[in-house]
Amino acid sequence: MRSAHRPRLSVLASALALGALWLAASLVLAVPSVGAASGPASAEASEYVRLINGVRAANGLAPLQLDPFLAGLARDTSMSCPSDPSLVMLGRARDGAENNYVSHSLRLCPDVKFVSILQSTYNYGNVGEIMLQNGGYGTGQFLVDYAGRASTFESYSYSTTGHGILGWMSSGSHAAIIVGGYDRIGCGGWTSADGTYYYDCLLSQGGPNGTNSPPTQSPFPDLVPPPPPPPDPTPAPTVAPTRAPTPAPILPAPRQVSATAPTVDQPAASASAELATPAATESATPSATAVASLGREPAESPASMVAGISGRGGAGGTTPLGGAAAAQLGGVAGGPADNASGISAQRARDVAMVAGLAASALLVVYGLVLLRRRRRRGAPAS
Repeated sequence: MRSAHRPRLSVLASALALGALWLAASLVLAVPSVGAASGPASAEASEYVRLINGVRAANGLAPLQLDPFLAGLARDTSMSCPSDPSLVMLGRARDGAENNYVSHSLRLCPDVKFVSILQSTYNYGNVGEIMLQNGGYGTGQFLVDYAGRASTFESYSYSTTGHGILGWMSSGSHAAIIVGGYDRIGCGGWTSADGTYYYDCLLSQGGPNGTNSPPTQSPFPDLVPPPPPPPDPTPAPTVAPTRAPTPAPILPAPRQVSATAPTVDQPAASASAELATPAATESATPSATAVASLGREPAESPASMVAGISGRGGAGGTTPLGGAAAAQLGGVAGGPADNASGISAQRARDVAMVAGLAASALLVVYGLVLLRRRRRRGAPAS
């Protein structure tokens, strides 16, 4: 029986193994490849030129012209190390994307800055370079909203370039190059195998090569400015009521009198002078009562108010806070202790003497009372 079933079991095990292999192979073949293709990002690099000019316009600066030769170096034009021409690199953006690095120095000769190559090898003068690496943003629609010194720049751009320009402008050193004294630009872009963007922009003041007009069209429809809000209604002016003029009093005509004879109108003239005098007195100096009240107020001293202590002045000096003021602040005022207590020393001695005599008299009376009680207790009964 056992020998009869062994061939069937072995055949069944083989069939199951082949079926499992076939299923695994079919699953592997059915999974598509999702690796991103590495290559140039020309549209995004051109968009950087437009965004940089938009930022410059918002700061009141002229646009940069497009230098195709600078754009090639920024993208994938071959370059070599000055000391060894056999060390060749393919552009700034491509070399960074294929070797996963971002640096202003050349990869194969790290002691050499690329801007020095622009000047010594390619005969450019005042130059600047800005670089960027970003991933995960993509080419979706993104609104760039940047407020410059002269105006605000608003435009739709790719998500990768929109975030990039705002990141550059948030860095002082990168923003200084973008709004620097240049007249031409070239930008290059490259994507790595994992979809990360690598960008490089080269700016120069003058150069040996020709330039073209920079791009000005957004990759997305232009923004439609919203209609201006309606103006606020102007309220009607409020007309203040006009007071009726007060009629002037009719005074009797003055009588002609001699210079030496007294007149009845003199007291009226004196009364008008008295009405004017208080006003003149109030504007000139305060009354004696007011001056005395002001004199009792403590002089303000920040140090004394904080420390709560008022020190005494030296010879010919003044005390910042008087005794009363220091007491209000919980501090210590200078001066004799007797004067501060308000009771003279002689009065205190007199009071102490009277109190001592009274206490002595009370003790004598108390002793006599006790002696009398003892005598009564000791006397024989009758």
